[in-house]
Amino acid sequence: MKARAKKQLPPQPCIVLQVILTQWSKASRGGQRAGVRNQVPEALELSALKQPLAAPSLIVDGANYMIDFVLHPGGAPSDAVLPIDTPFECDCVRLRFQDEVAHIDFRWNGKGMPERPARSDALILQPGQWGRVRYNARRSPQFTPHSWDWPWWWYEKWCMNIGYFADFSPRVFLDTKPLLIYSQMADLW
Repeated sequence: MKARAKKQLPPQPCIVLQVILTQWSKASRGGQRAGVRNQVPEALELSALKQPLAAPSLIVDGANYMIDFVLHPGGAPSDAVLPIDTPFECDCVRLRFQDEVAHIDFRWNGKGMPERPARSDALILQPGQWGRVRYNARRSPQFTPHSWDWPWWWYEKWCMNIGYFADFSPRVFLDTKPLLIYSQMADLW
């Protein structure tokens, strides 16, 4: 008897979201430590690569969380594989899939300063494209205008690489350039 050849399924489309969050204190605002902080990469090899075979998916690679510029595995948000049409939010970025297009919105969540304007469709990605959203903020445990006198505050830089792919490698964000970049980088004091 002849063995039946397994039929190869074509790659399914997926959205890949890589989150790199860097946090630092006032001690790293300037000087040597600022130089080290500025060398944190905006793209890394994907660590949560689980390319779907059966259904279109949203793959969240959230293992890239930097505190004092040291990579901590399993940071925020957690790695996840979700249905592609699941609306997904991470801090100020909202991702939605509609009409075979990935829409990325920027909505300031009020947690930190300075405030930023909202922007629907900050990125719109077609199949085979990827883009980057980056922004920074000064944050405090008390998210009110009067909390900036508190001694407990820190800085954050968020960098999110978002791709809409049918086929990709773990190095896709390292080996290629983003087609689009939406940046809300402010001078932080």
